[in-house]
Amino acid sequence: MILRDSPNRGEANYDLVLKLAREGKGEDEEGYRAEFIRLLKTAAELP
Repeated sequence: MILRDSPNRGEANYDLVLKLAREGKGEDEEGYRAEFIRLLKTAAELP
């Protein structure tokens, strides 16, 4: 919703999603959560 600038995103922004993702990462045996965080950082840098 953030990427599409959806009106349904409410107050969500990249900083909030990144904070929540880091807090919820926990054990990440397959590395999927770490990859999501990496992709989120990349998306936040898009124009």
